[in-house]
Parts: sequence; structure tokens; C-alpha cells
Amino acid sequence: MRTVTLCMLMIWSLLTAGSAPASSPAGNPRGNQAAAQRGPSQGTKLIALTFDDGPKPYVLMGTRSGKGIPSASLLDLLDRENVKATFFVMGWRLSKNADPLCRKVDGGVCREAAEEEHRRGHEIENHTYGHGDFQLMEKRYGDAWILHDIGRASQVIQGITGVKPVFLRPPDWDIWPALQQKIEADGYRVMTKSHSVAPDLRDVDSEDYFCVGHDLSKCPKPSDYDYVLRTLAQRERQGIYDHILVFHELPQSVQLLTRLIPELKTRGYSFVTLRAYMAVVKRQH
Repeated sequence: MRTVTLCMLMIWSLLTAGSAPASSPAGNPRGNQAAAQRGPSQGTKLIALTFDDGPKPYVLMGTRSGKGIPSASLLDLLDRENVKATFFVMGWRLSKNADPLCRKVDGGVCREAAEEEHRRGHEIENHTYGHGDFQLMEKRYGDAWILHDIGRASQVIQGITGVKPVFLRPPDWDIWPALQQKIEADGYRVMTKSHSVAPDLRDVDSEDYFCVGHDLSKCPKPSDYDYVLRTLAQRERQGIYDHILVFHELPQSVQLLTRLIPELKTRGYSFVTLRAYMAVVKRQH
């Protein structure tokens, strides 16, 4: 039954990015038990592949940044692998006022890159408008400012997709219960790494951001590719066969995923959008 449901949802995710009801990621003490009771033989293992901090045209389209840094095309890779992903974008990048900075830094118009994400059937969700530190913003301006920032991002995203985002991933996963409740009251599901939610509803951080720049001391060893595979293998040993993977729009991550996506397919994983993933996984709780 779950396999039939998954097939229907995968078809649905290719045809529409329609809205889905948001719900609170309340803690589920039976989450581990439920996951352990479902082995891979009971249905396809799922991955929701997600990306933060975009859109970055040179990474998505496979050109060069304003500084001349080259990248393979993430969107072309996803097309070749027949994978639909979910992009958590920063709203300011979709503003026309951002066009000059996007051209200078990221080698193209960010808004047009987001339109291409949508045209190719990917999902676009909310990573706030300004990507400000929530704790700092709360101290300076209050919770209302944060909620306005989130709403502002949803408006520009909806202008591209025609659909209001239903998922919000806070910058650096910085959130606290009182603020989370207010965000959820506005209709969002807050993405988290917190152990207060079931393992298959938590974000799995690839830590790819540690593998760029001059200081690579925190980059997982021997490689980020191995780190992600080790992390998923550890989760499987705990009976967890569904994962929300978090990457960033980085040239290094495109290279990693060129190897990782085919490898995960050989291990029995199917890739779906976050909305399709949640529709399946939440049935188990």
C-alpha cells in the first residue's frame, strides 16, 4: 500500500507544487519505535533532497560566479538523474532590486534562476527574506519583525510559483518554542534538527558548508561524501530509512551529488520533493 501511495505522490509532485496543510512538528516519543518497525522491505526508502541559501545562478545553471568560480549545473544534474528537489530560498534574492548584486556575485539574475527551478518541476520553500539571525533580530526588533520577514519571503516566492510556501527552515536552525509556535500559527511547518521530533522528520545536515573557503578544518573526513553515507548508514542501523538531506548551493556540493545520487539509488533510495515526503512519512506517526 505504501509503495502504491508513493508512486501516486511522485507523479503528483512532478505535476504540481500545490499547497499542503502545515502542521506542528510535535515531539513523538514513539518515532524511533515506529521507524524500527518499518524495514526497507515494507516500502521504498525515501530521500527529500533540499538546498539552502539560493538561488545562485552560476551553481544552478552551470556557469561562473562574479569572481570567476566555475560550477557544474545542479539543475542539469537533477534532470539527468530524474530527481525533483526542494529549494529553500532567501527572499531578497528574488527581488528586482537584487539583480545587480546577483549578477556581480552569482553570475546571473537570481529571480530568473528561481523561475527555472520552478519550470523544471522543483519545489521552492521559505528560508526567510533577509536570512537574519533570529535571536539578534528578536532582540533588536521583536518577534513581529521576524514574522514579517518570513511573510515577505513567502510573497515573492508565491509570485514565482503561484503557491504559498508551507515549510520554513530558519537560518542555521536557530529557533525556540515560543517563536516556533507563532510561525506555525501562520501556517508553516518549521524544519528542525531537534530531537524533539521523530528522526525521519528531522533535517540531516550534510555539513557541506564546512568544505568551502580557506579553512577546511571542520570539513568531514575523509570527505563529505563519506560523511553523508556514514550518517545514513548509522540512521539505518537505528531503523530509520527515510531522510531529509540538507545541502547548500555550492559547486563542491554539485560535485559530491554527482556521485552521491547514483550511489543512494543503488542502495534502494527514491528521491521525492519535501511535500511528497511528508505526505508519506507523516502517515507512519
